[in-house]
Amino acid sequence: MRHLDTQSYVYTSNPIGTIVYMPPEAFDGNISAAWDLWSLGIMLVKMTTGKLPYSFNDQTQLMKQVMNGSLQLPPLPREFEPIILSCLQKDRQKRWTAQQVLEAVTPKTTPSIFSTPRTPSSTPQIRSFTETLPGGIKLEMVGIPAGEFLMGSPDSDPSAHENEKPQHRVKVGAFAIGKYPITQEQYEAVMGNNPSSFKHYKQQWFQKEILTTGRHPVERVSWYNAQEFCKKLSKTIGKIYRLPTEAEWEYACRAGTTTRYYFGDNENLLLEYA
Repeated sequence: MRHLDTQSYVYTSNPIGTIVYMPPEAFDGNISAAWDLWSLGIMLVKMTTGKLPYSFNDQTQLMKQVMNGSLQLPPLPREFEPIILSCLQKDRQKRWTAQQVLEAVTPKTTPSIFSTPRTPSSTPQIRSFTETLPGGIKLEMVGIPAGEFLMGSPDSDPSAHENEKPQHRVKVGAFAIGKYPITQEQYEAVMGNNPSSFKHYKQQWFQKEILTTGRHPVERVSWYNAQEFCKKLSKTIGKIYRLPTEAEWEYACRAGTTTRYYFGDNENLLLEYA
């Protein structure tokens, strides 16, 4: 616990304690999640240097500096400088998100393919790559840039289920996802077994049995099997693999589309794309 007195900038009866952590847009009434990132930047300056990025004698001077975003940053620790500068961008659209801050402080000893730290001014780029599994089996991955999209269905959609409402905007960090469904040979290369039933099939056109090459999707795999596959794949490759979240899956599937469905607005095509 800390003792708070009239000299403490977080003291509740001292208005300076609030103003000093406010972002410039606070005085315009523009409320957003970016407020917290600015406040985090100010706190990190105070925590790492023992100083505030303002020089003032009274509340009026402080308020003017805060409104103008006039920062006087002391020398910053090299480890925290990128985070602080990214959080204290005057243009809130250029500030890092909480996800990017977490990515920046995540230990780099175990690289993750599901995050791509970036500077505030950079644009996430799609980075595709191929992993080599045991036995030389290839696994193609597609990089998905960070962004946001409308998830769910509007209240006016009569055919939508209640658990699909309300429609809301979701921000997604950069991640990578498999280009194709996991195949039988990929699953077997990692897990050492193939639970699929359709390991061979009869091609009716020529009335002869055709053995698969292992490149057909693996089936008869439960959610728990998929989780175990990700764990073993992570250990094998040395990167963190996991199942995509619901938001990541829909974001990748939509690929920037804004129609009712990823293929358009005509629900009669559902059966064709199912």
